[in-house]
Amino acid sequence: MVNGPVVLTDTSQQQTEPKPTKPSEYYIDKLKKADELVVDEHKLSLGKNYDIVVGGEVVATVTGKFFKLGDTFTMKDPNGKPIMIAEEDYKWHALLNRNFTLKDPNGTILGFIGDEALEQKFTIGWKFYFYDKDRKEIGQSSQINYIKFGILKENMVFNNKSETLYN
Repeated sequence: MVNGPVVLTDTSQQQTEPKPTKPSEYYIDKLKKADELVVDEHKLSLGKNYDIVVGGEVVATVTGKFFKLGDTFTMKDPNGKPIMIAEEDYKWHALLNRNFTLKDPNGTILGFIGDEALEQKFTIGWKFYFYDKDRKEIGQSSQINYIKFGILKENMVFNNKSETLYN
């Protein structure tokens, strides 16, 4: 579990694929012990694609569908081995726009994420809610895009007491 801030960034060019030389357990351990991680979005790709960076090293990639209906995101280590799968689930929380069930590759539920669209005249953004496997809220994050197309972004991360961990 990440103990510090989660930083969301955008890139205008896709990064080169990492050349894995370490076992999968190395990357999983690095994710679990991270004090801070960067979620780096690939802007020039079909679908949703992100690199997860810890200490300047790409430790995982996340890929999602181009169309969001029934979305599934898969997190893989640099060796291509699945670490976690997030499947869209319409059932458990009707107040949020989209809900995801997080599972390990064996199908064991690890937790949940819900998102809520935030929209005003010149801004659009999302608030994400993070839950453990028992559906207890463990934190939140939000991303506000000023001028609606992500020209200026503000990312914030909160713990389960609504205390700001990153802004």
